[in-house]
Amino acid sequence: MKKIAALLVFLIFISSVSALPTLVYTEKRPIEWMCSTHLKAQKTYTANATIIENGIVCPKDAQVLLYECLDNSCGMKAGAGEGYKVNGKLPRFVNFVVDQNYYYECFTCRDPALNKAPAISVRKNIIVMEGNPVELNARCNDPEGDYVELSYDGWLGAERRDTGFSDAGRYQTTVRCVDEFGSVTTERVTITVRDNNRAPEILGVVRER
Repeated sequence: MKKIAALLVFLIFISSVSALPTLVYTEKRPIEWMCSTHLKAQKTYTANATIIENGIVCPKDAQVLLYECLDNSCGMKAGAGEGYKVNGKLPRFVNFVVDQNYYYECFTCRDPALNKAPAISVRKNIIVMEGNPVELNARCNDPEGDYVELSYDGWLGAERRDTGFSDAGRYQTTVRCVDEFGSVTTERVTITVRDNNRAPEILGVVRER
């Protein structure tokens, strides 16, 4: 009986808050916009009105995803709505339940044509002796603070490689950095591995008989 009573209470609670917030006013998303998949900011709050503008912690151009919290910690959420913050103008939603908890996430949006490419910092020519490691220590910085990823193509194929005593020669590696809006920067690195002369080894001694 206790379980049934608890279930009834839960169902009554759900029905009382089933009217999820609805977007009623917003700037339209510019058709050329690309929105990131990397979470930029988030916020949990308690509604103090039935009409609320969301996205104050988001970048000035952002996708705003709004959720209704189904528990106090907001670990369980129900999708409520989606809006866009355009040039700082917040999307407005209605049908909030006063004293109910809500949560929203921000994803930066941008016109790819106006996006600034990241910059790579890396030595263009590296010289090592056979038997020593090659380390690029490449760094990628984005002028707009966007999420970036580095990748490597060519002889090195990674940030670091150990060389052996048969690797003498000259090689090319391309370092590639891409930001979350698809802008790409590449740098070519020349790696020279010099022969490391090794002392002869005595494999055995033959004594005169």
